[in-house]
Amino acid sequence: MEIIDIIFYPSIVATGASVVGLFASGEWKSLSKEMELYELGKVAYVMTIVWAAIAWQVISMVLAIWGVVSYVNQQYLDESKPEDEF
Repeated sequence: MEIIDIIFYPSIVATGASVVGLFASGEWKSLSKEMELYELGKVAYVMTIVWAAIAWQVISMVLAIWGVVSYVNQQYLDESKPEDEF
């Protein structure tokens, strides 16, 4: 469960910071107008925002997994070297 914690908690903090920033800046007031002006419609606007958020989460998860795999691989390589090479 530690890998999930490494991925999950920073994502929650980043989401919270984004929501706080959205409300602190007052940008949330213009979201409905922006949605209405979107040429493809309201549903397409919401779907674009949702899928963009999902895509960034997937990219984040891939990078986190890549980092863990790289770390484990390096540990394996270090352990498999003879002692006199250090």
